[in-house]
Amino acid sequence: MVFGDSVSAAYGLAQARGWVALLGERLKRERPDYIVVNASISGETSAGGLARINKVLQQHQPAIVVVELGPNDGLRGLPIAEMKKNLAAIIERSAATVVNRSSTSSTGRPDASRSPRESSVAAAAAGPRLPFI
Repeated sequence: MVFGDSVSAAYGLAQARGWVALLGERLKRERPDYIVVNASISGETSAGGLARINKVLQQHQPAIVVVELGPNDGLRGLPIAEMKKNLAAIIERSAATVVNRSSTSSTGRPDASRSPRESSVAAAAAGPRLPFI
């Protein structure tokens, strides 16, 4: 299950062209026993994700959770400490597999020019890692 924001919800794209749909297609070929669920919402913040994670986990009962949240917190100028706390709680509740994805600058604002790096929240989380997608 992918639990994210507009990047994962394929905002502005045909759903079939978004990265989650492409991942699902690839897994159909390579791992037909996997089913990809996209539980992403455009505009989602870490607080919004935290508010709905329990219901989504109960509904889908995923074996793997990829969390892709945080950029909207930065765009809205929300406190970084609060975002980290929310993401840590989401990861803990979902026992999420952590993807090494971060395009947020030290100011908390998205910065697509930066190279991928593991966030401090991801680094502190227990569990397996996936490479940068």
